[in-house]
Amino acid sequence: MRTRVATTHRQRRTALAAVATAALTALAPARAAAPSGEVLGTRAQLRDAWLSVDAVVLGIYAGVDSSLGAAYHAATVREVWLGTPAPGRLLFKAPRGINAKPGDETLLMLWDRLNGATDAYLDTARERYGDATGARIGPDSLSGYLLPFPQYAWPLQQGKLRLKGSSAFPEEIKRSELKKEFQELEYTLLPAELYGRSDVVVHARVAAVDKRHRVIEGISVEVRVYVEFEPIEMIKGSQPDSLKLDYGAFPRSPRFVRDEQVILFLKKSGNELILEAGKRAVFHVQQGSIAETGQPLREFFKVLRAGEG
Repeated sequence: MRTRVATTHRQRRTALAAVATAALTALAPARAAAPSGEVLGTRAQLRDAWLSVDAVVLGIYAGVDSSLGAAYHAATVREVWLGTPAPGRLLFKAPRGINAKPGDETLLMLWDRLNGATDAYLDTARERYGDATGARIGPDSLSGYLLPFPQYAWPLQQGKLRLKGSSAFPEEIKRSELKKEFQELEYTLLPAELYGRSDVVVHARVAAVDKRHRVIEGISVEVRVYVEFEPIEMIKGSQPDSLKLDYGAFPRSPRFVRDEQVILFLKKSGNELILEAGKRAVFHVQQGSIAETGQPLREFFKVLRAGEG
């Protein structure tokens, strides 16, 4: 009887561990199937990955940099689709591995100096690496870029991404078509576009942040974040009775710090307010300017309101 109970207990813990892994990377694309040149994933997963990262480059993956150690991977960047990486040699960290082989033309979706990291990702990294967390995932003088998941590397074959989703037949997307799709998506994330389709836009201070782990048998299967804001100025819409957000810490979720000032672009969903575009619907105010655009606060508001007349 004891053996049977122990075995069942181990099986349950194994199953829960699988659930936890799935919960923490729910929006991450599935692993690549290298032998056929197909990548397991969908256009929706590509979109979610794009929304969660700070930089996207197309280049030739060169493998681990043997002179610097296993923490550093290299690529030769040919095109920059998002963010500020420069063409040429790029070093980045890939603590969880990478779904690409040296020589592959690869679309790399990266976090810039942990700007894209969620609370769940950081907590998981601390549990995995302990005191070595900074060295494994943190920015340093050699590289500020991180490939958070192996699945955020998308190898192309002959200039095409071959997506293997639920269909029996792979979907082929040409490099140029893929770039155009992302450019169109990025256009919808411009502040003026977000403003036009938001129900509430507010300049607010983060009053409180509460992270809660749902733990089953010692395994964290979900991280939920509860944030309260103190409105400073309503830019669009009427001030709600209370300004709160409750969300799961998935890859494209934002990370808030108490007392920071932010501009929130919110949509109504039933009786709740949500960040439709995840972290891309949050702009940070630093010393009277918008960090993401470099505009003074009043100029930013003026541009947003320009389309109303």
